[in-house]
Amino acid sequence: MNSISLPQDPCLTAQTIRTGPVNPDVGGIAVGVSNISINILLRKSPSRNFSNVCHISRIAILLRWSGHDLKTSIFMLLSQVYPILIATASSIGSGDLSLFDAHYAVAVTASPITVYLVYSSFRDVFSRPNILFQKLMSSKAVVRYLGLTLPLLWLLVNLMTSFYTKAFSDSALCHGMTLSLWTEFQITSNFIGVFDVMGRDLINDIKERGGLGMVSLLGLWIYGIYLVRHRYDIFYEYQTRRRESRHIPPWKRIFLTIWYVPMACWFVITQSHPWMIFLVVLCFHWSWSLGIARGLTFDGYQFNYGQVTSVFSIIPPFLAVGELLVKRSSDICNYFKSMPRYFCIGVRFLLTGRPNPWEQDLLERRRGSWSPLQWLGVIVAWLSVSSLQAAWILGYVEGGSKPNHRNIVTAHHKLWKPFSICLYVSGYMVCVINILVWTSYFELVRWWKSRETTKASPMDKLYKQFIKYLSRTFHLTIVLPIAFVMCAGPLFAPFAGLPLAQQYQWTHLCDSFAGEAIIQSPSLGSSRQPFMSFYYPETPDSTTKVYYFDYIGMSNDPNATTQTLSFAGAVSQGVIPADLQPDIQSISIASPGKSDSISAQCATTINSTTVPVPCMTGTYQISPYLNFSLQDSGNTTYLRAVDKEWQFIDDAPSFVLRYSSSDPRQPLGGIAIQTAVTERNHCEVLKVCLGSRKLGFDILAPLGVAFISQNNFAAYCTQPRVYNL
Repeated sequence: MNSISLPQDPCLTAQTIRTGPVNPDVGGIAVGVSNISINILLRKSPSRNFSNVCHISRIAILLRWSGHDLKTSIFMLLSQVYPILIATASSIGSGDLSLFDAHYAVAVTASPITVYLVYSSFRDVFSRPNILFQKLMSSKAVVRYLGLTLPLLWLLVNLMTSFYTKAFSDSALCHGMTLSLWTEFQITSNFIGVFDVMGRDLINDIKERGGLGMVSLLGLWIYGIYLVRHRYDIFYEYQTRRRESRHIPPWKRIFLTIWYVPMACWFVITQSHPWMIFLVVLCFHWSWSLGIARGLTFDGYQFNYGQVTSVFSIIPPFLAVGELLVKRSSDICNYFKSMPRYFCIGVRFLLTGRPNPWEQDLLERRRGSWSPLQWLGVIVAWLSVSSLQAAWILGYVEGGSKPNHRNIVTAHHKLWKPFSICLYVSGYMVCVINILVWTSYFELVRWWKSRETTKASPMDKLYKQFIKYLSRTFHLTIVLPIAFVMCAGPLFAPFAGLPLAQQYQWTHLCDSFAGEAIIQSPSLGSSRQPFMSFYYPETPDSTTKVYYFDYIGMSNDPNATTQTLSFAGAVSQGVIPADLQPDIQSISIASPGKSDSISAQCATTINSTTVPVPCMTGTYQISPYLNFSLQDSGNTTYLRAVDKEWQFIDDAPSFVLRYSSSDPRQPLGGIAIQTAVTERNHCEVLKVCLGSRKLGFDILAPLGVAFISQNNFAAYCTQPRVYNL
């Protein structure tokens, strides 16, 4: 299983995957860079009190550091956003843009800073305080209405892109789009990209996204610790907000009673630790910038009037930042000098709960004691929840690293996505519970004091000292590591465990088989031919596999009606053992869904010349089960997959193919071939386990079908896309 994927539909795929040149006025490098630069630079506008930025608690980071009228900065942003949206909307029905162009136009304009502008506009309409409009000295009404119009333009372009089949050049792909699929796509593409860590490992996350997934998970985990450390403060804030809402209508009070829970948590934590706001803003800007950069095009690029205008539009923000660096250099230096102290204070609070930056430290007042029976109930429930989460993680790791044989989760490919999302959500909740339990335990240990005796013999004092140091050693070497694993494991174990398990299965899954084949498909746009490499033990009794020979695909065109695999001979300076020498020189397979024929040619010597002659034929079906009927020298071999689902748009082919008979009611026999997993961080490379040392028609024919399916998946997974989910 690969990382979580967007809903699969031709229309949505065309919107998120770039298959051709992008309109330079929408996805050109100049437009993309200027948009990213303006969004980043406006977020770092000049501040009147740079050194006190860490104490900002009541407002968001966006545009907070500006100490002058924001009119120029806001209109500079809007001058980038509105021309793109208006031009995209006006081109509907003309066929000048593609689905990718239209979706990219929404993505490039819906940056975190424009979303903040929309949010501030709504707050201003309802007369709610917001720092953005407080700093606008003029043109507030214009900015307000322009901000309120943006969601309407986004919604219009989104709806027309997905539901109007004549809107853009390839809109015919959107025939049959449903509202539920469109809604799922919007939620997935807009809100899950920051936390796309499912199916990744740390190296892949760093390589593809600069470590964004790891930073996001770490920020969530620290936020959970803050929830526990500030639990009494949050409860007090929640009670205060409820008392203030006693005089509002009952229906509104019920809604606010629920709404006050996340708001009290966010208010207390961001008031006490304002760097959390900066982290949230950073992660969303990070995710947005990566998505935009991934969709930029250099194909046939030319600088026209629009491109030059976009480049010059970023000069004012750069000048503003340069002015900031010159005029406020001492404040900037003092700010960065103070960062280690703030960091140490934050780490100390995470570990000890002291000092509490909240205005009212309620820890002492709220401390209470539980009876042994209450503690027993809490411990039993706590261990039960932790055990269930551990079993869930094991199921996730096993399902993601061993797609065959199937279990209740991997039996249906569409269940993997909700299963993965629920795993991380429940893992975070279990993390918070474990942090709460272990924090309570260590607080009890910290506040426990042994009874002092007025008279004690030297042996008693020595014994007590020994017990004291033994307890301290026990907690440091055993209890504390266990607590850390239980507090971090439910959230980070899937992120770390699945790639390690996949790497282990890649290395060892085929150890019990007679051989293995590695399909290496070309990435999108590559001219390299696809090929299969075959590895076998030197002898049937040995375990180490040796690379002997290849079969090369004669075409890497996924639209070809027939794919041909040809024997490429032994590897350089290699000798193929007699029992491994393949008889089949080439095999031709009709592409799945276009025909069902398979034929093979064998090497025959005629007049001292080796020539290929037709020798074997067969047919195959891809549904309801993948099955084969192969004829070789008058004998017919039947093969059938164990499971119905075996090929996917967004994942590598996955099946176990067993020998069968002409009677489908008969039980299946031994394994002919079984797909393993793709190589870690290389979706275009798939390993297949072989059930026999002899590469006969019964092995090579299904390998050819898997070869075609893997080539199609490689073309999909290596395409650039706005969202890499």
